[in-house]
Amino acid sequence: MKLLNDSENIDCEYKARISLLPERSIAFKVANDFTRSYEYQGFWFRIEPLRGLMWAQDHFIPQPASTLIASYPKTGTTWLKALSFSIATRNRYDIPSSPLQTASPHECMPFLEYDIPKSQSHKYYPEIPLFSTHVPYTTMPESITASDCKIVYICKDPTDTFVSWWHFVHKLALKDTEFVPIEEGFQQFSDGKAKVGDWKNHLPAKMKEQMDQIMELKLTDSGLTCIH
Repeated sequence: MKLLNDSENIDCEYKARISLLPERSIAFKVANDFTRSYEYQGFWFRIEPLRGLMWAQDHFIPQPASTLIASYPKTGTTWLKALSFSIATRNRYDIPSSPLQTASPHECMPFLEYDIPKSQSHKYYPEIPLFSTHVPYTTMPESITASDCKIVYICKDPTDTFVSWWHFVHKLALKDTEFVPIEEGFQQFSDGKAKVGDWKNHLPAKMKEQMDQIMELKLTDSGLTCIH
């Protein structure tokens, strides 16, 4: 199995496919690859996670006992990864020897679209079959959705998610970074055209309806509107 960093030809193949997709600006500018997002299978992605997702759709095979931690960015990913890793390894490590004492949860649990496509020698995978993703369920590799792989999903109030994301990208930004107005950033977020696509389509239909009701309630008297 060829990894993304095994060959320039492999990398170029995915970049060529991405170049044919619809694209648009996203709500902040940090580096060249961060300024554009691409529409793929109904969602908007930056080029880096999209390359990894395409690779995973083509090549990734989970272990039968694998557990996938799925989340939209800024909804508690790091917290849930730390808890999941601690639970899964409670018979392997005591508290003083836990890898979480010296490594971040992201080092202990690889991202499907970032880490796994570039390396099969991750420090804890496949010895501990835990991995994570920010991609929506409908774009996950069929090797995951059609398998016995367990999926643990966390979500958060969408307005809180947007505010957390907005502050987060400002902290990441380089000096003199250009930002769109917060109203435009919020609209991109609501339209599913922000960092990794539409938060609402991570959810089952009934939960989408509930989240719409919560969203409308939260926006009452705020001056903001959410157009579906």
